[in-house]
Amino acid sequence: MIDQSHIEIASVVGVQPRGHWYEGPCPFCGGKDRFYINANKNAWGCRQCTPGYSDPLAFVAKREGYDLNHAGEMKLALAQLNIEPEALPQRTTTPKPPERAATDMSTEYACYMPSWQAGARAFVDDSYADYSAREYVTGRGIELELIRKHHIGFNRCAYSDKWGETEVYLKRGVVIPTYHHNQFWRIRFRLMNVTDGKKYKQIAGGGNSLFYARPLVAGGVVVLVEGEFDALALASALIRAQEKTGNTKLERIAPVATCGTTQSRVMRHVVALSTQKHVLVAFDAEDAGETASRWWLERLKNSRRLVPTEHDVNDMVTSGRDMVAWLRGAFS
Repeated sequence: MIDQSHIEIASVVGVQPRGHWYEGPCPFCGGKDRFYINANKNAWGCRQCTPGYSDPLAFVAKREGYDLNHAGEMKLALAQLNIEPEALPQRTTTPKPPERAATDMSTEYACYMPSWQAGARAFVDDSYADYSAREYVTGRGIELELIRKHHIGFNRCAYSDKWGETEVYLKRGVVIPTYHHNQFWRIRFRLMNVTDGKKYKQIAGGGNSLFYARPLVAGGVVVLVEGEFDALALASALIRAQEKTGNTKLERIAPVATCGTTQSRVMRHVVALSTQKHVLVAFDAEDAGETASRWWLERLKNSRRLVPTEHDVNDMVTSGRDMVAWLRGAFS
């Protein structure tokens, strides 16, 4: 740890707190009162772009664009705080490998094969005919019209099959297909009664594709979320809001899921999202979500972070949050 006890965060930021607390506009993402300082903790944060507490060194790094994992940039940040580089602790852990860059889709995916597509289509049709999960899915705040549109179904009994040359294991659970451009790209299961936290599984051979709860429109707004249920629940909330208010502009908002924190990182998706007017990165409010958000924020100049007020977007919808007001807050 680097000793920063002698550095007052308020002086680094250039504000004067009243007592031990300060609230005001964020120097990084704007707003009116989302930025805060706790003088007792000598820490700062932003409810929008940097939730929690960070130290003075992190503020300098964010302001100047320094990477504190880079020795040279760390020294520059320390120099601004008048901390001698000799005070740096010795690295005792192996540095993490760099984030892998976006790549193009690979024809190695089995889902490109007609035999895999035929197996996927038959399985999705069969699972869609089973209504067992509909009460569960609608209970997640998802409209029935979206369940029908996306062919959300249920696989009652786990079994093995072979789609072309690909061995697949079809688990028991809610079946969530990703289908666009007349092709199944991936099929995932939302497993039931899971205790190890691994709630989602993907069928072997599936591709690495975004899940679009609504199609993109030219110059629209994308809300990028982790899971398909997040995207479908938000799309449902927007449908209900439009029916209530008659606001047709809500049709320009497209909830899109990456289907996991490290998924969908392919070049054609980065390009597609970069053509939108805004991309709001609304991954879960946890460490993995923050790390994944940075990957997209660094590659999309039209993006900004939008932190869910609960664990994830789906939880916000089911708890009755005003999702339109939440989205509007990203631009306040």
